[in-house]
Amino acid sequence: MPPRKVDLVSPEELAHLSSDREAILVSSLQHTGLERLLIAIDAALVVDPLVESSFRLPQCEGSILASLEGGAVIDEKRFEGNLVFLRARGPASLLDRYRRFHVKHDLSNERLRAKQT
Repeated sequence: MPPRKVDLVSPEELAHLSSDREAILVSSLQHTGLERLLIAIDAALVVDPLVESSFRLPQCEGSILASLEGGAVIDEKRFEGNLVFLRARGPASLLDRYRRFHVKHDLSNERLRAKQT
């Protein structure tokens, strides 16, 4: 049963909700239940850690670029010929979808080597 504001329900419904072990009773007037609600929300969320990854992918993979730009923070992006090199920070579930384009080395080190040549 979804959480409800107990200030808005009838006494009969409140008695019924109080007997439901999964109900979270929240009252804005009495300032009660919010902590329990936050704990329940936190417990229900799936953990998806933020990670950083570097990618090298063809420019023709525009949908992947759009997905990464929409769901992650792009720290660095540069174009070389038909390739896009980028470093992104975002949810592991998003970045892992494109692991076939991961590069193992740091793009900033590669950029320094390119400037030296």
